[in-house]
Amino acid sequence: MVKGGTVKQSEGIETENAILARAIVNHLAFPEMLRGATIVHNVDENYTGIRFATNAGPVLLMLPIAPGFDFQLIHESDKGPVILQTIRARERNGVLHPRVIGFRLSDVLRNRGLK
Repeated sequence: MVKGGTVKQSEGIETENAILARAIVNHLAFPEMLRGATIVHNVDENYTGIRFATNAGPVLLMLPIAPGFDFQLIHESDKGPVILQTIRARERNGVLHPRVIGFRLSDVLRNRGLK
């Protein structure tokens, strides 16, 4: 839930990825990117992600499902999902901070003209 420009805790969803998703959204570089952003926790498909309403339709940042996987930015088009970009979850010095992921996500959305 988005209130007052920050993402608030949802009731009943306290997984590690849900906490990470809220932290990433709170660190997006531009406030206008927060509008229309929703955190999606799909139990059936076993993923947590952040969905954005963009100029080209819905875009989903899927969080890694297990250690060693990367973030996938997916455009949910009429023809099916299309991977727009992969954002590495790890760097040489370890796991990326949510602020870094939020900045990289903001950069990708802005450079592609989606937000």
